[in-house]
Amino acid sequence: MIIILLFCLCLAAKNYEVYGSMSNFSKIEDLELEEQLKAINKPPVKSIQTEFGRIVDCIDINKQLAFDHPLLKNHKIQLKFSFQDTQTNTKSHDRSGYSKIGLDDKDLCPKGTIPVQRTTKDDLIRAKRLSNNFGTLTKFDRGSHFAGIRIRGRIFFGVKGNLDVYNPPVDDHQMSSAYIYVSTGESSIPVPNHMFIHAGWQAYPGMSGDKLTHFFVEWVRNIIQHTGCTNMLCSGFVQTSQKIYVGAPVANVSSYGGPQFTMSLNLTQDPATKNWWLKAQDMDVGYFPASLFSNKLDFAMKAGWTGHTQFFLDGPSPPMGSGILPDGNPLHSCYISKMYFKDRFRNDRAPLKDQMLVYADNRRCYDAKYYGFVDNNLERVMMFGGPGGNCGL
Repeated sequence: MIIILLFCLCLAAKNYEVYGSMSNFSKIEDLELEEQLKAINKPPVKSIQTEFGRIVDCIDINKQLAFDHPLLKNHKIQLKFSFQDTQTNTKSHDRSGYSKIGLDDKDLCPKGTIPVQRTTKDDLIRAKRLSNNFGTLTKFDRGSHFAGIRIRGRIFFGVKGNLDVYNPPVDDHQMSSAYIYVSTGESSIPVPNHMFIHAGWQAYPGMSGDKLTHFFVEWVRNIIQHTGCTNMLCSGFVQTSQKIYVGAPVANVSSYGGPQFTMSLNLTQDPATKNWWLKAQDMDVGYFPASLFSNKLDFAMKAGWTGHTQFFLDGPSPPMGSGILPDGNPLHSCYISKMYFKDRFRNDRAPLKDQMLVYADNRRCYDAKYYGFVDNNLERVMMFGGPGGNCGL
């Protein structure tokens, strides 16, 4: 039962405000949900009521849900990235401020614990409803659209960038996101051994239960069999941060023509352990263990930065980014700046123009353009996005 639950949660579940009710659930199913909640929600050392109306529990770092995964049964937790990353400091975060993701400094979890958003019965109901539709970013069907940049002709050991964060208007059958990624597949055609890691922001009410933008991570070991996981509501990602938790709502987002807020992300493979470490806002968040991929993600064949939208029922595609096509103005168009990839020595390399594949699968609705240098505070910039609509195939 726990394995079935974890599978469902890997396919969905993040935040709150329920879409639908429990009226179709029997008493037996309701009891099963209660048992699943007991298995998912580990005993807290401390609980925190957040400004978003959700409870975050401080869980013993060694008892987090990640270690329920069968591939992590004998995993020894790595508390710190072993390689000193001294390259291209992103702390200047362009002209913008950092989006707030995670707990306030006054509410940090105690040492030896990590913050985990408490799973509710409504989260499980949404997970069950989505499990037949595999409602995560890993379902690339006719309802998906992309606009971004990937690098070609190399192998990669990491990727990083500053993501401009927006809150595009979406309904519960739509999703809009932006993320950095690494992948074992050179093409976008799904194959059984196609593995990847995503990290970024997304707005998807059908999963989260609200219309906020959320910080998310996602991994897939086998894209055909859908063996993967989203956030901490299923096992896989090992969190080490006392402050930032995956699935967290973003407190401040950019506005058209107004203040801009970014999410600085850095995904790098540790040369000693082969674990893939994630930094956000210049802080270690945690890592994807090498054993999660059966040690077959020693390097990536593809890396990049992208916007992504999806709709799961008939209807229009949602806006991407700010909802504006790239126009060269960072106060108008959503952007990703300070785009770098990691070479085998974990040094930052700026992609050359002839190494970049700039793509948009439907330019009627979305586009991406590389502008490079915009001003002294904004460099290596891609702008992407668009209004969506009836994009067709």
